[in-house]
Amino acid sequence: MKTKRSPFRARLELDLTFDALSPCFDFKAADPAALARMIVSCKTRLSDLRKVSRISHGHYEQACFVSGGINIRGAGSVSMGGTGHRDHSWGVRDWSAPRSWTWLTCQFQGGISFNLSRVVVGSVDVFHGFVFREGVNYPLSGARLETVFEEDGITQKKVAVNLRDSGGCEYSISGEVETVVPLDLRSRGHSTLITEAFTHYRLEDKGGLGISEYLRQV
Repeated sequence: MKTKRSPFRARLELDLTFDALSPCFDFKAADPAALARMIVSCKTRLSDLRKVSRISHGHYEQACFVSGGINIRGAGSVSMGGTGHRDHSWGVRDWSAPRSWTWLTCQFQGGISFNLSRVVVGSVDVFHGFVFREGVNYPLSGARLETVFEEDGITQKKVAVNLRDSGGCEYSISGEVETVVPLDLRSRGHSTLITEAFTHYRLEDKGGLGISEYLRQV
């Protein structure tokens, strides 16, 4: 029989160094032709476009490398170092606004990173993101995503992504989920489920550990 552990509090000290691997990518720098095609193809209503601002008023993404250590008073310290990804949004996020979204990101060997964000708000169904290669962020001009879910139909298991960037390069990326952390957000009469997952991605002969994040209203 497993013993349930009680939560405890401890003093935590972080000593981390952040090194950018790519410039910040502002989502306002999305490929305008690709965005227009998506808006027209899904017969987007103007009223739904206005709801997108309830998710954020501005947003950027950036690939990075973080190194250093974490010290937990009374439990010892842990050294760390590895690639990662950060994003930042402005404004108060309304978790009930999107019907769903998908956020995928990974950093590969050879200085290649990608980010794919798909947001569904009412009749709006658009993707954003970029591929970082050869020192430049290239906005996405095309994307296709297929997801294999667990038997619950909610938790992601595998992903297959085809991307085309504004520089004319195309990529086929596969991903297998390693660890899933569910986040259940309940407020103001709605329930939002976010499944965050460490995901092992493959791009040709390159491998990398990244994130797959799925949001839906339940």
